[in-house]
Amino acid sequence: MPIKFKTSIIGTLVLAGVAASLAVQHHAQARLREQDEVFRQQKTQLAQAVAENRQLSNRIAHADGSLASDQYTQLLKLRGEVGMLRKETNELTQLRIENQQLRAALASTGANPQTPEVDPALERDQQIGHDKMDDAKRWCLALILYAKAHQDQFPSTIEEAPGCLPATDRLPGLSAGQFDLLFHGSLTNPDKTSKLQRQ
Repeated sequence: MPIKFKTSIIGTLVLAGVAASLAVQHHAQARLREQDEVFRQQKTQLAQAVAENRQLSNRIAHADGSLASDQYTQLLKLRGEVGMLRKETNELTQLRIENQQLRAALASTGANPQTPEVDPALERDQQIGHDKMDDAKRWCLALILYAKAHQDQFPSTIEEAPGCLPATDRLPGLSAGQFDLLFHGSLTNPDKTSKLQRQ
C-alpha cells in the first residue's frame, strides 16, 4: 500500500473521531441547557406558590385576629409547607451550582455526562397535586370569608362560598362540584366546624 493512501485513511479516521467527539459534546450541552430550563421553570413555580401561600395566610390572619383552633393548626401546616418549599429552593440552587460545575468539567474534558431523563408523568402528577392543594386552600378561604360575612355561620351548600372570594382568587378551574361540604355550623364553635372533602 502506498504511503499516501495510508496517510489519507489515518487522516479520515482522525477527522471522523473529532467529528464524533464534537457531536457528542454538542448533544450533552443541549441536554444540560434543557435541564437548566426545567430547573428555572420549577424555581419560578415554587416562588409563585410561596407568594400565593403567604398572601392566603395573611388574608386569613386579617379576617379575624383570633383564629379558631383548627384554623390555627391549618395556618401552621401551611407555614410548614412554605418552609419545605424554601428548603427545596435552596436545594435547587445547590443543584444549579453543581450543574454549572459539570458544564465546566464537560467543556474542559469533552466527556459525555449521563443526564437523568425528566419523567413527564411525574411532573404532571406533581402539577396536579399542587393544583389540588391550591383549590383546597381557596375553598377554605372562601368558607372562612363567607362565615365572617354571615354572622360566623358556614354556608348550607358549597355553591354559596365562591362569591366571597376576592376576584384575584377566583380561578376558572375552581368548581363547587370538586368538593363536598360535610357539616354546616358556626365558625366560632371549635367543636363543630365545617369539613371540606374532595370528591
